[in-house]
Amino acid sequence: MGLRSCNYTKLYFNTIINSSFTPVTIDNLCNSIALKNNIIQSGSSGKAAVNIGELADIAVMDYNNLYGPDILVTLNSTDYTTLNDWQTSSGLSEHAHNQELSFVDAPNGDLHIATGNPDIFGIPVTGIEYDIDEDFRNPTYPNVGADEYSLSPMSGEYTIGKNGTEDFSSFTDAIAALSFNGVAGWVSFSASTGVYEEQISIPEISGASEDNYIYFLPESGN
Repeated sequence: MGLRSCNYTKLYFNTIINSSFTPVTIDNLCNSIALKNNIIQSGSSGKAAVNIGELADIAVMDYNNLYGPDILVTLNSTDYTTLNDWQTSSGLSEHAHNQELSFVDAPNGDLHIATGNPDIFGIPVTGIEYDIDEDFRNPTYPNVGADEYSLSPMSGEYTIGKNGTEDFSSFTDAIAALSFNGVAGWVSFSASTGVYEEQISIPEISGASEDNYIYFLPESGN
């Protein structure tokens, strides 16, 4: 994968496995590139996960999981073999991870995270609420990469509304979170006054029971 002559490009929540000899390359004609919450993994000895032409090309590079058997990042022909060396030299990637992950079937293109891998978390990005399978992303601790694979069973009180301060902006999003994560106790959704133009269907929710009930209530009490 290569970014060439690109400006203001944002690379968020991708899973990229360099199975050939070509790392993710950002050439020195790019400008203001942002990389967040990606899994970028090299499968080739002697080849970096990421190859960057000039440090000035990068506006943001953090919360990514970078892994290579020998090299993490190559910057302007200089190789950085450890995350600490890359962080110290570049001033980037303060919250980056360096963990080799395994996938369901990488040779055949199935890059879902395999069972047993550690939870690796990124940072929420406004406007990106679902993963590649349309599973709801954890709004506080989303997984890095294209696949949201870590369940966070819900319990307690949550809010729904259009004011930008609630936990969910729609009933659809709230139900998607319930469906993906399940519940570990009772759950109550308080909905702010407003117009919600949506059709919803509530599937079976893992963990729900007579004790672990799910309420949808109006915030106004009306």
